[in-house]
Amino acid sequence: WSATKRQAWTTLTTGSGTGSGTLVWSRNATGLAAGTYVDTIRVSAGSATALLLDTLSVTSAPKTIAFRPKGKRSRVLTAAGAATDIASTVDSALVEGEVALGESDLWLGSTLATRLRLVTQSGQLNRHVVWDRLAVQYAPGTYVDSIIVTLQRDPSIKAVFVDTLEVVAVQLPEPIAAVDELFQAGQLTDDQRALFDRDGNRNGGYDLGDFLAWVDRAHLRLSPEAASRLQGLMVRESGPAAARLRSMRKD
Repeated sequence: WSATKRQAWTTLTTGSGTGSGTLVWSRNATGLAAGTYVDTIRVSAGSATALLLDTLSVTSAPKTIAFRPKGKRSRVLTAAGAATDIASTVDSALVEGEVALGESDLWLGSTLATRLRLVTQSGQLNRHVVWDRLAVQYAPGTYVDSIIVTLQRDPSIKAVFVDTLEVVAVQLPEPIAAVDELFQAGQLTDDQRALFDRDGNRNGGYDLGDFLAWVDRAHLRLSPEAASRLQGLMVRESGPAAARLRSMRKD
C-alpha cells in the first residue's frame, strides 16, 4: 500500500508498506494564519482505496503591545503667585510587541493632549515613540495626558502611555527664616530649599549663593535682625557669594 497527501503543511513520515502497518505523518503550521485546515490522505492498495481527513486548527498567539515604561510622573515647583513657564522637553518610550507579531508590524501614534506633540508619528515594534511637551504656562495643579499607539493592521490592539505633570505652588518664607536656614537646617521645607536652589546656583543644596540670588531677584530689603545674622557669614564664607554679601552690608 502507499499513501498520498494534498496539503503542503502535511509530511508523510511513513507513506508506504506491505501488509498491516502504521501510517505516520506530521504537520507544520509555520506561516499559516489562524483558522481551520483540512487535508485528505489517500491510501491505495491495488484496487482498494481508503480516505482519511486530517483537520488542523491554528490559533493566533496573544496580540499585545505595551509601553516601557508605562508612564511618567513629573513634579515642577513654582513660587506661589508667580507665573509658571515650563520649557519644552522631549521624552520617549519603547513600544514593545511580542515576537509572534513580527518585527515588521507598524504602530501608529496619536494623542488628544494639547500640551504634548508627537515627534514620531509611526514606527516598528520594539522601537521608540518620541514626543515633546510644549512650552506653555501652567497654573498649579495636576495635568494628565496620554500617548496612544495602535497596530496599523489591527487598531483594536493598543497601548497607552500616561504622562502626569504636577505643578506645585511653594509659599516663599520670611527672609529671616531663609537666613536661619543657613545656620541650622529645618527652618525651610524641602520644596522651599529645592526651589531656592533651582533658581540659584543649582549645586544640589540650599546655601548662601541661593539666598543672595533670591534677594537680588526679588529686590528684598533685609531687616536689621536678618542683616545681623548674616554678619557671621562674612567671616566664615569666601568666594563670590561672600563678596556679594559684604557689598550688601556696605550698601
